[in-house]
Amino acid sequence: LERYEWARAERDSIIARADAWARYDDQTLVRLVPPLEVARCNDVHSSGCPIHGDELMKYPGGLKSWKMSFDEPYKLVCPVGGESYPANDFWQYLQTRDPALLTGEYVDDGFGCTVAGHEKKFWFVGFYAGEMTRRWLLPALRDLSQAYLLTGDAAYAHKCALLLHRLARYYPDYFYEKQSRYGLEFMPSYRGRLQYHTWECFTIQDVTLAYDAIWPAIAEDTALQAATGQSGDEICAWIEDRILRVAAGDIIDGSHRIQGNYGMHQSALLRCALVLDSDEGTPSRREMLDWLLVGPEKVSLYTDTPIMDALINLLHRDGVPFESPSYNCGWMTELE
Repeated sequence: LERYEWARAERDSIIARADAWARYDDQTLVRLVPPLEVARCNDVHSSGCPIHGDELMKYPGGLKSWKMSFDEPYKLVCPVGGESYPANDFWQYLQTRDPALLTGEYVDDGFGCTVAGHEKKFWFVGFYAGEMTRRWLLPALRDLSQAYLLTGDAAYAHKCALLLHRLARYYPDYFYEKQSRYGLEFMPSYRGRLQYHTWECFTIQDVTLAYDAIWPAIAEDTALQAATGQSGDEICAWIEDRILRVAAGDIIDGSHRIQGNYGMHQSALLRCALVLDSDEGTPSRREMLDWLLVGPEKVSLYTDTPIMDALINLLHRDGVPFESPSYNCGWMTELE
C-alpha cells in the first residue's frame, strides 16, 4: 500500500463498497440473507416478462435484465415497460403473514406467481432473492471482511459477523430442490443449499474466507453478543457448526448437495478444513483432508476423485482436462 498506487486504489475501492453496506442499521442489513420462506431462483421465467415477453432479451443480461434495488425489497422492475412485480407488497407480507396482502393481478407469495396462459409460474420474489445472494450478499461478506483486514475497524467486522450469524440461522434448512423454481418445476433432485449445488461452492468459498478474516473481532463484539444472547465463543461455534461443518458434510457424504465442476468443491472443502483448524467436531479436519487426498470408499462420480488420482486419471497427457476450454480453465483456477 505504501509503495503502489494500484494497491491504494484497490483498498479505496474495497472500503467504499464496504461502507455502502456498513451504513445500514443491523435490522435492515440482515435482509440480505434470504429467509426460508423465500425461494431462490436463477431466473423469473423462460419466456421473460408476463407483459413484454422476450423483449427483455434486447437489454444487457437478457432474461436477467430485471432492475432491482436493496432499498425496495423483493421488487423487480421490467426494463421494457418500467412496471413492477409482484403486484403485492411481499416484504410487508413476509413480516405479517396477512393474506389480505396477497392481492393484485401478479401476486407472489414467495414461491411463484401463476399467470394465465403460462404452464409454469413466474418467480419474481425467488429471482430477487437469488440475485440478491449473488449481487449483494456474497460481495458484501467479501468487502466487509476485507475492509476489516485493511483498516482494523471493528465496525466492518461486526456487520460481516451479523450477516454470517443470520446465514447460520437458516443454512442447515436451506434445501434448493424444495426452494427453487428449477427444483420444484423441473428437476426434484436439483440439490443445493442457498444456491444450487455448483454455485454453492462459491458460497462456501466466500463464507469461509470472510469468517476467517473477522473471527478475532467476535470476542469483543459486545453488540452482537447482546443481540444474539450468545458469547463470543458461542457465536463462533454457531457459524462453524451450522455453515462450515454442514457444508463440509454435504461435500464428503456422497449426497452431492454441494458439488461443482472438478476443483470447485475441493477448494471449498479445503478452506473449511483450514479455517476450522481442528480435528474435533464432525466432520473433522482430518476427515476433510482424507476425503480430498485419499478419497471416499466408493467414487460414484468423477468429481469425487481424490486429487492425486485426478492428476493421473482426469487429465490428458498434455496436462489439459477433458472439458471445453472455458471449463478447463476453471479446473486450473480452482486447483491452483
